[in-house]
Amino acid sequence: ELARMRLGRVPVYEELLHHVLAYITARHDCADFLLLGIIRLLYQFRNHESLSSRFFSEAERCVIDFKYHPSEPGVDSMCTWTENHAIMFAGSDYLAAQLHPDRTFTNTGEAGRARLGRARERVMRWLWMRFHTGFSEWLSHVYYDEDILALLNLYDFAHDEEVRDAARSVLDLLFLDLAHGCFRGTLATSHGRSYSSEKRNPVAESVSDTIFLAFGRGSITEHDNMS
Repeated sequence: ELARMRLGRVPVYEELLHHVLAYITARHDCADFLLLGIIRLLYQFRNHESLSSRFFSEAERCVIDFKYHPSEPGVDSMCTWTENHAIMFAGSDYLAAQLHPDRTFTNTGEAGRARLGRARERVMRWLWMRFHTGFSEWLSHVYYDEDILALLNLYDFAHDEEVRDAARSVLDLLFLDLAHGCFRGTLATSHGRSYSSEKRNPVAESVSDTIFLAFGRGSITEHDNMS
């Protein structure tokens, strides 16, 4: 739907986006994947004519109510501690706080501006570690896609130039990894994190679409829509 809005291919399937908000609000595992899209929508497509004002109101409420860190109160079923999840949660926390500095984030009772510095510290620590020590989920043909989306959100929307530059540097390294490891459109390397389906069938790996979009190698798999 984000791509459709960018290309002006209306109508947008708003009911689908309401289901996304409900999933995030329920704090199911991988809600942070979907939150990346909602954060981008609020920054890039705020008040887009193809979506109702009710949707934007509910999207902002979803972002304000979310649980962004395991130290925060509330029940959830979300994995937050692996490498890809860490930057998705921290990056979305930072951008949500930046977007709403004067609103109260209901899960902790803090104003956005009070959250911003702490979220920035988590983001910068993750970026520093990736740049200086590499990825623990190295060359992951599953999770590099999630890392890319989190980093692109920071690069596109962070007001802080240091945050943008650090995100760009890690993106450069990540795409260099993809370029070095690419063989006929697949990431033909070892993987710090993987799943059996991608191991057995590398043409269906999640980064295949990313490699095609970046380098023109391989093909669009339609296996995963993160790219």
